[in-house]
Amino acid sequence: MSVFETATRVPLVVRTPWRSGSAGRVVASSVELVSLYRSLAELAGIPTTAIESTVQGTSFAPLMVDAERDIITGGEVALSQMTRCKKSTENGTQTRGYDPCAKTVGEAMGYTYMGYSVRSAEWRFTLWAEWNGTSLCPEWDNAANKIELYDHRRDMEAANFDDFENINVAADNAGVVTQMTALVHSSFGSSNC
Repeated sequence: MSVFETATRVPLVVRTPWRSGSAGRVVASSVELVSLYRSLAELAGIPTTAIESTVQGTSFAPLMVDAERDIITGGEVALSQMTRCKKSTENGTQTRGYDPCAKTVGEAMGYTYMGYSVRSAEWRFTLWAEWNGTSLCPEWDNAANKIELYDHRRDMEAANFDDFENINVAADNAGVVTQMTALVHSSFGSSNC
């Protein structure tokens, strides 16, 4: 229930003894859990034409024999998103809270922020966009939106990746923020919003 590394980074083990060259392979590439269905279907020999076009994800089956393959559209990134609600403080004012929520208020979605996160090999970027529960769209240009950027360039051994998400370095890396913001908009935007 978070966009931080400790919640979104999970171990993935796939065993395919029938694929030559896959035994003992360790791959450091980022993949998304949304790609599991397509990947397992491909590994099972199910033709891609048999999978509905609305099924999301990109098969990571080629990584079982080719660790250098770039399989994720737009580069080596993994995407995630998470809702947040405003929460009341003791004096009754509203602040942006870190409690997840998924409630409805009448016909509208009751959460107030959507966190869109991109994890590349070097960075974790999150854009917290104000959420319009009526249109079900983020308000991309809202001045209240918040940006977080964490530097993972020294996080090569993955011994304690929580150490790398304590200091928001967005103010010092405008070029990375611009690039990641564009990636969030192109990945999560839609013609409806």
